Amino acid sequence: MEFKSLAFSAFDEIELLLQEEWKERRNEGNSYSRPTLEFKIVGQAAILLSTFANELTKEGVLLTSTSEIDAITIPQAHAWPRFHDIRSILERKGIPFDDLSDQIWMPSETEYTQIYPNDDSFTMLTVLIADSESVLISKAVKAPKKNKRLLEAYFASGLVTQRFKDMAKKYNMKID
Repeated sequence: MEFKSLAFSAFDEIELLLQEEWKERRNEGNSYSRPTLEFKIVGQAAILLSTFANELTKEGVLLTSTSEIDAITIPQAHAWPRFHDIRSILERKGIPFDDLSDQIWMPSETEYTQIYPNDDSFTMLTVLIADSESVLISKAVKAPKKNKRLLEAYFASGLVTQRFKDMAKKYNMKID
């Protein structure tokens, strides 16, 4: 199964877990507010989950699947008693949660797009992805050697936008 399908399958399971937790607490008579969880996915996973991945692929840019999911979460998520269950769901799908995700630097211009739920349904889980240009800037600024092939392929693809160039200039990134 492709990364995107695995990720959405995991999101569905996490949503069910949140709903079960809420029902259990209510049935026990606890005054427990409805749990909500927000993941802001950054890094390679954000690119793989975006429509931009299709454009890159059409231009011959080979995107390798990531071994983990980098997600900035709302602070209380890590304190949630069943956060380990979320980790287990992701690991079972082959996409472990990176514990250092909250330390990832993203440009201040980063825009996030909601991908889950993909409709107006009532959910407790919200998943957003960082825009691909910001992810690429983050990779170029913080780990240029590690991401050299991806960045070179992006530059050669003809998909480089003015927005990317403006951010590259702002963050003193050389693009030749």
